[in-house]
Amino acid sequence: MSLMINQNITALNAWRNLNKTDREMSGVMEKLSSGLRINRAADDPAGLVISEQMRAQVVGLKAAVKNSEKGVSMIQTAEAALDKMHTLLDQMRALAIDSANNATNDANMLAANQAEIENAIETINRIANNTQYGTKKLLDGTNNNNAVLSDPGGTGLTSDNVEASTLATGTHSLTITAASMASTTIGAGTGVVVATPANNTLAAGNHVLTTSGTMDVVSPASAITRASLGGTDSTFTATSGGIYTGTQNTTYSFTVTSAGDEQAIGAATVSWTNAVTGQTGTLSGLVADAAVGVEHGVTVAFGAGTFDLGDTFSIGVTASTASATLDNGPAVSFNRSSTAQTMTSGNGGGGTIDLDFSGYNGTAISVTIVETKATYNGVLDGGDAVSFQAGQNNVSFNTGLAEGGTLTLNFGSTVAAGTAVFANTDNSLVFQIGANQNQTVKIAIRDVSADQLAKGVTNTSGFNSLSQIDVTTAQGAQDALALIDKAIDQVSTIRGNLGAFQKNTLEANLDNLRVAAENLQASESVIRDTDMAAEMAQFTKYQIMMQAGTAMLAQANQVPQNLLRLLQG
Repeated sequence: MSLMINQNITALNAWRNLNKTDREMSGVMEKLSSGLRINRAADDPAGLVISEQMRAQVVGLKAAVKNSEKGVSMIQTAEAALDKMHTLLDQMRALAIDSANNATNDANMLAANQAEIENAIETINRIANNTQYGTKKLLDGTNNNNAVLSDPGGTGLTSDNVEASTLATGTHSLTITAASMASTTIGAGTGVVVATPANNTLAAGNHVLTTSGTMDVVSPASAITRASLGGTDSTFTATSGGIYTGTQNTTYSFTVTSAGDEQAIGAATVSWTNAVTGQTGTLSGLVADAAVGVEHGVTVAFGAGTFDLGDTFSIGVTASTASATLDNGPAVSFNRSSTAQTMTSGNGGGGTIDLDFSGYNGTAISVTIVETKATYNGVLDGGDAVSFQAGQNNVSFNTGLAEGGTLTLNFGSTVAAGTAVFANTDNSLVFQIGANQNQTVKIAIRDVSADQLAKGVTNTSGFNSLSQIDVTTAQGAQDALALIDKAIDQVSTIRGNLGAFQKNTLEANLDNLRVAAENLQASESVIRDTDMAAEMAQFTKYQIMMQAGTAMLAQANQVPQNLLRLLQG
């Protein structure tokens, strides 16, 4: 073997290995003491990058869990307030039903009911204006998605037709085209026709019109009052002269000066009375649709007694009335002058139509009115076409724009083809429910103030919203019921939407977030955390190697001593 003084290669080798062992043992001890396999980037550069991304996701998921939990609390706050509002509406409905019992109520009772209703309306407004989560108001409309009509485009729509919107902020166009025309068919042979204008809000389908009672073929406002008898409307003067005794007939002539002045009397007779003596006679012979410019005759028959034909005779036409019902709805009385009687359907939801009874033939009838509504197609922002009819509620149109959303409308009785433009402002409540950018959900909550509930409900009393109802009259109580029922439906819809949002969006998302966070933490742990058992095995290994290396370094340092012995020898 070669022995050298300047370089102790054996000792250097032992020192190098001992130093390596010391470095490895320090790393193992760091992992054991920290519990982390990766304490610095040098430990596992790729693992560090992946685990840090996972760690950021876990932190984000935990924050999203808190967001969802707070969102659930906010929704529950709003829903609890609406629950109280439902209780108030139910109480108002009971008071309206009580007020509609006209037979037992006096003015004081009705005033008391109205006062209680007004108090309930004040409470509804207070709930709408004061319900808050922190400092954020929930039910006053500030968190609504508002679509406001900026241009009706000839469609007949107004902003009041908007029921709900989930559209993005901006301008949206609804194009309406007519798919079919409306028609009303009344059973033949009745003499009843649709009045002009029809003012028709009947639902599509079959409706039964029933009449009862007979009706004179002429009324004071019809043939005789328009006849040219003696130049007067309701009296004429016998001009033949002389005294007639007993039953005598004499014929007077007249000329129709304008079309429609005369209507059929036919075989019926109309009585007249001598204005002086009180004696009576009859008048007959007036023909239907007498030709304009042609002379016609009317016969006056004198009863028993003596008459001076110089006297003035008064024609007293007494018109009996008939009645009609539509779908067993309210009965309407009419006579020959009733050219536009409003008939209200007794079917659910009502609906009205104006009918002209002037041509009624006097025979009791039961006929079917077949109502076919016009059908329209609506397209929002180039999206899918939706078919609807006038008077139809809750018609939803999906926008064709990339951001999506819907516009829900309640259509009135008047609809026309055209393009309506809506300016939409989305102030919905937005919840960040994910760990990444744009992982949000939103929900709009409409204004539930009394003046915004039950708008657009057709009623006789002219109530425009829940805030205006008045039950101090029987009709007002009936109309109030319709508005209260509409308000109940609207509040129910809001509560249903909030409940679905809470259950199917927030709470379902909470479960998903917790599972995702758990699995992501497990994945991050596999990469980042120390396997303590494996590291302890490594520690034991390096501990033994450290002891062995130290011993070998000591032995290597003894090698130069062997050279000294040679020099001494």
